[in-house]
Amino acid sequence: MKRAFPLFALLWFVFATWGLELGVAFVYKTFAGSLTSLPPTTRLEMLWTITILRALAVAILLRWLGLNWRELFAGRFGARELALSTAVVLAFLLLELVYSGWEYTPQAIGEFRYYLSLSGGRESLAAVLFASQYAYYFVEILAVNLLYAGSLRLAGERAAVVAPTLLWGFAHAINGIAMPLQQAVLLGLYVGLFAFAMYSLCLKSKSMKVPLYIWFANLAV
Repeated sequence: MKRAFPLFALLWFVFATWGLELGVAFVYKTFAGSLTSLPPTTRLEMLWTITILRALAVAILLRWLGLNWRELFAGRFGARELALSTAVVLAFLLLELVYSGWEYTPQAIGEFRYYLSLSGGRESLAAVLFASQYAYYFVEILAVNLLYAGSLRLAGERAAVVAPTLLWGFAHAINGIAMPLQQAVLLGLYVGLFAFAMYSLCLKSKSMKVPLYIWFANLAV
C-alpha cells in the first residue's frame, strides 16, 4: 500500500489542485490575454470549470482508492469537536489580526465587495459570483479531505497529516506566483500551518467534519 502513496500524492497534486488550476488558468489567459481583466461572466465560467474538473478528479481518485464520497464527511461533530475547532479558528484569526496590524475585514465581506465591484454594482451577478466562489471552496476542502483520507489509507497517520501540510501549503505558495516572493512564501507557510492544525485535530477526533467546519468558519471571519 505504501508504494502507491507517492503516486497518489502526485496525482492529487497535478489533477486535483495545483496542476488543474494552472492548466485552466493557462487556457483562459491564452484566449483572454490576462486573467486580471477577465469580465465577470468569464470569471464565473473559469470558477465553475475548475470546480467541476476538481470534483471529477476527486471522484476518480476516490474510486481508485476504493472510497466513497460519504467518507469525506465521516465522523461526529459534537460539542467537543465544535469547541476545539472554534479554538483553531480563533487562533488563526488572531494571527491574521496581528499580521494585518489589527486592520482586518472578514474574508466573506471582502470577497463580496470585490465581486460587487467586478460586476459593476450589479448585486445579483455579485451574489452568483460569490456563491460560485464558495462552491469552489467547498470542492477544494473535499479534495484536501481526500488527500488526508487517501494518505491515511495508504501510508498511515503521520502521512495523513504531513501530506496536506506540505502539498496544500506548497500549492498555495506556487499559485501565488504573481505575488512578491516573500508574500507567496508566507501564504504557503500560513496554509501549511493551517492544514497541520486542521488535520491534526481531524486525526485526534476521527471526524472529517472538523476540517469542513474550520475551513468555512475561517473563510467567514
